[in-house]
Amino acid sequence: MSCFDDSRGCFAILKKVNLLLRICFIYTIITDAKTWLSPGRLPVQNQIDNKGVKMKRLLFLLALVSTVAAAEYSVDISDFVFDPVTLTIMEGDTVTWTNLDQVPHTATADDATWDSGTLNHGESWSHTFDASGTWDYHCTFHPMMTGTVVVEPQSGAENGSWGEIKGLFN
Repeated sequence: MSCFDDSRGCFAILKKVNLLLRICFIYTIITDAKTWLSPGRLPVQNQIDNKGVKMKRLLFLLALVSTVAAAEYSVDISDFVFDPVTLTIMEGDTVTWTNLDQVPHTATADDATWDSGTLNHGESWSHTFDASGTWDYHCTFHPMMTGTVVVEPQSGAENGSWGEIKGLFN
């Protein structure tokens, strides 16, 4: 069995690797910050100037790492209802639907861009939302069952803040 045969297992492994890399990255930044800010490395005036620039870079990188982290959300399918009915998330977040009913259900986008397929009792299915927007969905077997996922853009991306980010390194 390869990673492509079990996308949920592969996704779980990739998320763990991603978390490990982020932890190593933060540790490296903190270690470098101690070196950057240690006394006696540069003449006094240059040391003061470099502290400010490097601290800005450190704060930027920490903010970048914290915004990259995607969240996971759950929707329970119980008593012929999606719970919660409306869910607001950020781009890159993952939603997992779990069927707690004794009958099969689906979670199918109204525009057919994604579909869980049949979920029997106890089965789950996950979808990562990479684009912002409002996604209405329903159960194919029970059309009266409806829900909505509202996907908001990552902060900063919609504000055109790239110029501010580049300014940190000038």
